[in-house]
Amino acid sequence: MLKFRVRGAFLLEQIVKQEEFEASEEDVNSWLDTRAADAKRPREEIEKAFGLPKNREAVNRMVTRERMVEQLIEKSKIKKSIKAIPATEG
Repeated sequence: MLKFRVRGAFLLEQIVKQEEFEASEEDVNSWLDTRAADAKRPREEIEKAFGLPKNREAVNRMVTRERMVEQLIEKSKIKKSIKAIPATEG
């Protein structure tokens, strides 16, 4: 399972680089606001928990990966429905 996660993380990093994808400042701010709302805590506490501003680049990379995954999922949705294949008796 660990090997699968490491490969997935590596693949995602390669896609981010290849696509030259980067989360915007707005994406990061929205991400922080969402975390604060989910935790029902002030945004300042969330920023402190993530070590901001010192760890801004690490948070930016994390948000970039999340946004890339969202984009990949959005683009990969099946456009046509597939009819169910009837079960065979056997």
